[in-house]
Amino acid sequence: MVKVLFLALLALNFTQIDRSFNDAGTPESYRKCRTELVQMLPQAANDAERAEVHWRISRICYLLEDFNEGITHALETMRLDPSNENGYMWHCANAGRECLLHNLAYQAKVVGTLEKDLVTVLDKLGKSACSEAWQALAEIYWTHPFKSNDAAINFSRRAVLTIPKDEIRLMTYKFLAELLHERNWSEAKRARQREDHKKGYADKTKGNIARYACYDAAPAETWPWKAVGLSDREEALAVLRYARDLYLKDTRHHPMDTENYNLILEKIELWK
Repeated sequence: MVKVLFLALLALNFTQIDRSFNDAGTPESYRKCRTELVQMLPQAANDAERAEVHWRISRICYLLEDFNEGITHALETMRLDPSNENGYMWHCANAGRECLLHNLAYQAKVVGTLEKDLVTVLDKLGKSACSEAWQALAEIYWTHPFKSNDAAINFSRRAVLTIPKDEIRLMTYKFLAELLHERNWSEAKRARQREDHKKGYADKTKGNIARYACYDAAPAETWPWKAVGLSDREEALAVLRYARDLYLKDTRHHPMDTENYNLILEKIELWK
């Protein structure tokens, strides 16, 4: 009994540090969280716990734009616990931002590494409900000259529908709306693609990435806003209005959500 109690005391409790992170909104508060996490490392009982600390540090480094340090901590997570998807996610995030500091040739080289991280999370580890991974994949596909913009939009749809229930992440909704608005397909063209994608989406033997590239073929009730029977730009407005209403119903307003809420209101006025 004493031994079990002793082992329980050794286990790190991330509840408080995660709450502090979620409440943070300034560089100073993020640095405080990072200091607390670094102090937790010697207390970790095993590699899995050390990995949990390292990816949380990597996440904060990303927000503080300390990308190289973030990459280092993400790689340590991947080494200590290869089954922890957060290591790959924050490696992808930090490496993706760091590569923007270099020339286009270097950026093109790094894209393959970023996509490999996301394939590991979504297909190899099977984390089909990882919103951040879908968002990152959507961004890669949208900006890459040889990737499908249509798949990017469907990955963005998946990113929106897998946002954790205790977060709003208006930025994710805004990104989807912007992609739809820019593609600007008619309702008829969208209907043809949905029909073409039905077989691909129904095939659950495929990897997650291949299947959700056809996500627009999902049943109409999948979407919390009206998505079927609309043009791209009509759906873009529907997404923004849904996000606006979501923000107004929620009392947990992160500073980033408030910023994106104001941007969403501007786009609604501009696009309506």
